[in-house]
Amino acid sequence: LGMHAGDEPLMRREDTIIKEESMSWSVDNPHPELCAHLLNWLYTEEGQLAYNYGTEGVTFTFDENGNPQFTDMILNNPNGWSQIQALILCTNGSLPSIHDMSKTYYDFEEVQWEAMECFKNVGESKGTIPNAVSTLMTTEQAQIINGIQTDMDTYIEEEVYKWVCGTADFNEDIYHNFQNTLVGMDVQTIIDINQGLLDEYYATIG
Repeated sequence: LGMHAGDEPLMRREDTIIKEESMSWSVDNPHPELCAHLLNWLYTEEGQLAYNYGTEGVTFTFDENGNPQFTDMILNNPNGWSQIQALILCTNGSLPSIHDMSKTYYDFEEVQWEAMECFKNVGESKGTIPNAVSTLMTTEQAQIINGIQTDMDTYIEEEVYKWVCGTADFNEDIYHNFQNTLVGMDVQTIIDINQGLLDEYYATIG
């Protein structure tokens, strides 16, 4: 997103029915065939249903037209979870599969649809790193990034939520302070590692 009206957006919302998550397992995995069967099952009709909606009779039921509909386990969770929390905890959205787009937008209001159009109608994202780049990362690099990113992600989420919800002011000075805080948290190390991996990736594919 651009900082000012008229700025060229540097990132956008991208939706696809083919989820970009990946799955891998160690050479020490004693059951690689079982893992491969699970990955394959996630792309079957049964697997896609479980991936998107969870367990029939618990998190969803079928309506008269045969379409899955979430139960109160998701919509009005008895544990007090939000719908997003319930979806994350009760379905399998972090695994690779076919994503049912309709479940994401069923409760959208007009302002949310307008925001979706804003994200969708921008050019090619300049902030996206190809997924294959992560396969080039060494264990040491992953440990370095994880050591920095955990606290950084928490800070980013807390600040962005405040701005989006209107509970905190947002202006250019505040945004610059936000950027400086990230620099102080060593975001440059993460940038440098990913830039090196990206350069290596493009060199590999020619």
